[in-house]
Amino acid sequence: MKELSVRSPLAEAGITKNEIRESLLKEGLDIWDKPSWLASYRIPYDTEVSEGMLRMIENAEVICLKRLSGTRVRVHNDIARIECMPGYLEKIIRDPERELIVIILKK
Repeated sequence: MKELSVRSPLAEAGITKNEIRESLLKEGLDIWDKPSWLASYRIPYDTEVSEGMLRMIENAEVICLKRLSGTRVRVHNDIARIECMPGYLEKIIRDPERELIVIILKK
């Protein structure tokens, strides 16, 4: 997003995704728990995007990889790949919850 000079006004204002979701829920909007459609750039071009696929990516990133900012999950056909900063892969490999990460990515 930064490479494309895409601005994120809510993020620039310091508003988090969780705060946005809470506001949507409070207002009674049924989209409060939808996966982030901005995650679609994590899926290869010309691939059909489903809500389930986006939910899987979001779950893998939020639940498993939240401790390492800048870590992303990319989907390539039936493979989920972890994209991370230099040095993070070693942390993931040594993480005591590594098996949980593997289980969720295999889903």
